[in-house]
Amino acid sequence: MEEYLDIVDETGEPTGEKKERSRVHRDGDLHRTSHVWIARRKRGRLQLLLQKRSRDKDSHPGCYDISSAGHIPVGSGFVDSALRELEEELGVYALEKELEDCGVRRIRWKDRFYGTPFLDNQVSRVYLLWRNLEAGQFRPQASEIEEVRWMDLEELTELVKEGGIPHCISEEELSMVKNRLYRDAAFPVVPAQGPDLEEILALEQIAAARLGAGQRDWYVTDDMEFFRRHLSAEGALLKIPCGGRLAAFLALRFPGDGEDSLFPCAAKYAGADPGERAACAHMESVAVHPDFWGNGLMEKLLSEGVAAAKSRGMRHLMATVHPDNRFSRANFEAAGFRPLTEALKYGGLRRLIYYRRA
Repeated sequence: MEEYLDIVDETGEPTGEKKERSRVHRDGDLHRTSHVWIARRKRGRLQLLLQKRSRDKDSHPGCYDISSAGHIPVGSGFVDSALRELEEELGVYALEKELEDCGVRRIRWKDRFYGTPFLDNQVSRVYLLWRNLEAGQFRPQASEIEEVRWMDLEELTELVKEGGIPHCISEEELSMVKNRLYRDAAFPVVPAQGPDLEEILALEQIAAARLGAGQRDWYVTDDMEFFRRHLSAEGALLKIPCGGRLAAFLALRFPGDGEDSLFPCAAKYAGADPGERAACAHMESVAVHPDFWGNGLMEKLLSEGVAAAKSRGMRHLMATVHPDNRFSRANFEAAGFRPLTEALKYGGLRRLIYYRRA
């Protein structure tokens, strides 16, 4: 059965008239579409996911296109249609709050496919979605998509401009997405201040609440006094703000000669000079808000944390991670840390002791 679309006015509001999709493109009626561009940061470079349209599509067969796009059927809206198309076309489940609005495009163009005139007259809302996945982790809908591939943003911009690949990507729309990417993707790491502590405590609670029943021991929350100490010479507190919100934070502590220092493990298992105990820093606590998962923020915080520790004269960096927490383990190991031993910490909880030289 052919899909029916709402005919809309210039604001995108349905007029009450409905029509089959083929007739809409035959007659040039104004209708709606949702476009979602999936982005990630890879080796410091911004990338966008492209889909290659099936050669059986009624328009632009075999061309590279937006990550996910679709016409909005009768009774649906921009957001629910965008989320549905993501799941159907790519196997990506997303929440409404993860979609970043890049704006609205008014599209008018005509072409001919398979000998038939094709009149496209649409109001499109454009979204950005962050996902740190490899191309093989998507599940493209075989009837719609031949393949998906990541492409560096600047390379894609040049190829679209010069026609270096078969595509149906608008330079105007790509510019909209780039503006949003450059606004969000910097994710600056800055020192946290006293007024940030309430939000940091709240983010710890959010991170802990997201853990499953068998993962409660993975993350230990702290109190206000713990974080206040990190605003002094005893430590450092870094944050990543985004859009007026706290996206992530990292707490660094310099235990000195304190009894709770992890440095003896470094001396025993990594050959660290016992005389350098005071030059040890702990990565105490790190959390990324679920709304910003997939953007490499933990990796970025750890890198900046290492730099901050080195700037204070620290030469040995330590951290603890639950043995089953493969996510944090992967991030610490990517940042140059390696596990030395397993021990019971924080009242009897299992932890791997991680170490790296600054």
